[in-house]
Amino acid sequence: MIAIPFVVLTKLVTWPFERPANVSPDEVAMLLRNFIEGTSGEWDFDDFISTKIANPKLDQIRVRASRLNLPILEEEYELWWSLVKDAESVPTDS
Repeated sequence: MIAIPFVVLTKLVTWPFERPANVSPDEVAMLLRNFIEGTSGEWDFDDFISTKIANPKLDQIRVRASRLNLPILEEEYELWWSLVKDAESVPTDS
């Protein structure tokens, strides 16, 4: 039980120094599709929106997604699908 506060404290101290995630446009699009289809894991959305992405265009998509709701509201499906399209349109780094 003593380890839990230690792990939380360690995470809080190291969080500002973590490197951005290096994910591809396809991975971001797949994650977004999983959110839309309800097939993502319990904490996947929290992980996605709280981890900065190295690619600035994909990170903008992450920030936009963080402003939406899960479960998805009926009026937001179009916005979610536009995020998928935007992710798919980001060029893959060579």
